[in-house]
Amino acid sequence: MRKQKFFDELGAELDAHNELVSGPPQTYSRSYLGSRNEWGREPEYALWPLMPIADICSIAAASGTGKTTLKANLAVRIMVGAREQVLKAPKAGSVIFLLPEAPQVFFKAIDGAAHAIGLTDRDLEERCIPILWADLCDWPSPEKPAYAEKLKAEIARANSERPLPVRAVFIDSTFLGLPDSENESRVATPVMRQQLDIAQGCKVAICNALHMDKGGNDSRGSQVWHDRSAVFGTLKKVGDTGRDLAHGVKHKLKHRYWPEFEKKGLCYGYREENGLPFLHSFDFSKWPKGSKDTEKPANGPVRSNAIAAKANAYYREAGVNSVTLDDLWSDAKTKRWSKAKTLHDEQEARIIANMSELGWTYEGDTFSR
Repeated sequence: MRKQKFFDELGAELDAHNELVSGPPQTYSRSYLGSRNEWGREPEYALWPLMPIADICSIAAASGTGKTTLKANLAVRIMVGAREQVLKAPKAGSVIFLLPEAPQVFFKAIDGAAHAIGLTDRDLEERCIPILWADLCDWPSPEKPAYAEKLKAEIARANSERPLPVRAVFIDSTFLGLPDSENESRVATPVMRQQLDIAQGCKVAICNALHMDKGGNDSRGSQVWHDRSAVFGTLKKVGDTGRDLAHGVKHKLKHRYWPEFEKKGLCYGYREENGLPFLHSFDFSKWPKGSKDTEKPANGPVRSNAIAAKANAYYREAGVNSVTLDDLWSDAKTKRWSKAKTLHDEQEARIIANMSELGWTYEGDTFSR
């Protein structure tokens, strides 16, 4: 009984301390904030479920997998305050990109994402803050406190000059500029410590880009990169057009605040439209293997994603600006986008949500764009 009383009193003290430091519990809907953390309250997100405010998300990927394209799409959703079925931003905000590597990939990706989601050129210019290598080469090394102070100053300046405050910082790539190998914990630990100091001090989410090992099976570097991240995933290609954010061989999919995510993973489709990369059909599931399976997926959520993707491509190419749900389903059967004979309520809701993600508005049983 004494031991239980001690822990009860200690828990009350911790709750009181957390209330003093963090303020009252967040009032955002639980639907896009996930489960409570170990302190008994939910974190705020720049973009649910991947990027908690005041913490770190790290994504590992091999060259050519599309990690910069993914991050550009996440960033645009933060800029517009997206309310999609899977990715949700509670508030619209500005983002900072540190771009020590080839920036042309980023600019192509950000243009494609902005075009797909409907972010205007003016809003993109106001809310996207790229910092290129010409400026970064004069910065201190990422493990030094002076680096954190430099980035904090950039965030403060952006907050004073931009219409919307900075909600997230994307670092592409995290390993560039390190004083020694990323495999050394003595290198990784101070870098992650500085990043957490920035995230908590400026109330932003930080997203790292990490590289893969030579075998392409797991992220390079010390275990510290995984352990100090609140969210960690390995991005992999699936077939010709699919992507999965899932487990690596050694570094497993991780979510400190929503453990259920570790069982789900995140998948999406990739294609190009008018020479720009376009990501679509984000879902909590695995993308089917093989190009043929990607065209005709087996599970419910991804099948709906594929139907919406094919309908969107077909109607845009044909110059169709509006179509009823009944006509879309009729086309899905006649053009063999789906083998199902009837459209169930659950699948109907998923198709409506997927078409909305692709830029279509649904009202009165009709999609329009």
